[in-house]
Amino acid sequence: MYKKTADIRNDKFVGIRSELNSDYPFLDYFEIYSYYQKYGLFTNEKEIKKLGFNGRISWKDTINKSPKIINNNNLLFLPLVIKENKEQHVFISKCMAYVIDSTLERFSLFLEGVRTNLDTKDIDFSNKSLVISKLKKVKKNFI
Repeated sequence: MYKKTADIRNDKFVGIRSELNSDYPFLDYFEIYSYYQKYGLFTNEKEIKKLGFNGRISWKDTINKSPKIINNNNLLFLPLVIKENKEQHVFISKCMAYVIDSTLERFSLFLEGVRTNLDTKDIDFSNKSLVISKLKKVKKNFI
C-alpha cells in the first residue's frame, strides 16, 4: 500500500523534481510577494494634456491656451485641451510583477497566489546583466 502511494506521488512531481532541488530563490520570492500583498505595486500617475474633443476637458488650460473664436455672438475655445491621467508602472514594480507572475506560473503545482497580470513585455528579462545594472541604479537613488 505505501509503495503504491509513494509511486503515485513521485509520478506527480517528476517534472519539477529538478527545479525543487535547484537554487531557486524562494525566500526572496516570498519576501517580494509579501510586500506585494501588503503594499501593492508602486505606480506613478502622469497627467497628459492634449488637444482634442474626446475626454475630460481641462477648462483652465482650454481658456488660457486655445484660440478664441466668436461665432454668432458666442465665444468658443477651439480646440479643447483634454486632460488624461495615465498610470505608469516604474521599473522596480515591473521587476516585482515579473518575479511574482513567472514564479507562480513556473511552480503552479505547489505555489498558490494571485498574479499581478501586469504587462512586462517592454523589459527584456533574459538580459540579466542589464536588468541588474538598472536595479543597482534604482538602489543608489534610495540609499
